[in-house]
Amino acid sequence: MNRRPLPCVLAGFVLGEVWIWQFHGTAAFAALCLAVIICFIIGVLRKGSLFVLLAIGFLLGGVKTQEWNLYKNKTEQWMNGETYFIQGQIEEVTKKDYSYSVVIHNIKIDGVSQGGKLLIYLDEEPECFIGSRIVLKGSIEKFDLPTNPGGFNLRSYREGKGILALVTNTQLIEVRIGGFLVKEGIYDIREKASNYIKTHMKEKYSGIAIAMAFGNKDYVPEEEKSLYEFGGISHVLAVSGLHMSLLGAAVYKLLRRIGCGYSLSVCGSMPCVLIYAVMTGMSSSCLRAAIMLCIYLIAEWKGYYYDLFSALSLAAIWLLYEIPARLFDSGFLLSFGAMISVGILCPFLFRVFQYKIGEKKVRDSLLSGFMITVFTMP
Repeated sequence: MNRRPLPCVLAGFVLGEVWIWQFHGTAAFAALCLAVIICFIIGVLRKGSLFVLLAIGFLLGGVKTQEWNLYKNKTEQWMNGETYFIQGQIEEVTKKDYSYSVVIHNIKIDGVSQGGKLLIYLDEEPECFIGSRIVLKGSIEKFDLPTNPGGFNLRSYREGKGILALVTNTQLIEVRIGGFLVKEGIYDIREKASNYIKTHMKEKYSGIAIAMAFGNKDYVPEEEKSLYEFGGISHVLAVSGLHMSLLGAAVYKLLRRIGCGYSLSVCGSMPCVLIYAVMTGMSSSCLRAAIMLCIYLIAEWKGYYYDLFSALSLAAIWLLYEIPARLFDSGFLLSFGAMISVGILCPFLFRVFQYKIGEKKVRDSLLSGFMITVFTMP
């Protein structure tokens, strides 16, 4: 029996995704199904779980990617410059300098259900809550591709967040109040905290503080952004998995130190992690850290051994199953690449160089930094 089934399922899932991305159409999907059947038969005949697990992951990855491609193709059929009636459920509302960006899901276009998400820009803030239904008229357009090789690919970036198209020439018709009160409350706390920071700090520093606390860079002046990018430290303005891990571990250790039991400490720290993940926009790195930290806390609670490789695999399967396009998102690749280098490659190198060079702490620190840099190098 395979002691680590999840990494095998993840490997098959990624292979299934890449197969469908590279070879589109019904023939590619039929070939994928045939490969799954062959792997499953080999696994059963040889009584080995490896081929069976690979087959399961291969099938899941191929099915989800095929479904995602169907969503994209269906969306492109509406991109003809005409105006349609669009309705959907509000997932996120973000205040920009002169407008509000709204992300909707559970979409219907002229009464036809549509998968994925759409991005809408409105001049005025919609009077509604997260989860309300919105009805509007507008045209559906693709996101721009980079004009120069190596430029920022807005279309790929948005697709990595599940957003397939942009709605332009919008005319708001109706808002049906309803919603997710918990998520709305979390976003309301974030807005109030951001306003408090803007009120009590100089404008030059308030935008940077908001970006470092909540991952919202809309308040950072363009000059400041350029300086951080030029200095190669723009990651300082992003909320990463490190923030999530520090918060969850700090709350858990604090509750344990003051005498709380394992169950109470876990139940107290997990909501803090999940709330902060929602508050910061649920990026790939934050979701990865939140999932892995929750697995670690549950393992501590139940007295199980925490296997980093399995937790990392489960987080990757979860995120890719939700949005297959995350496989090509830079945030996803950098976050998981850094974790692979720290959690898997570095311990191997520590054992290799254990008796060969330098003091242990200095050697381990240098090796960790070097491996992260090499593994995440574009």
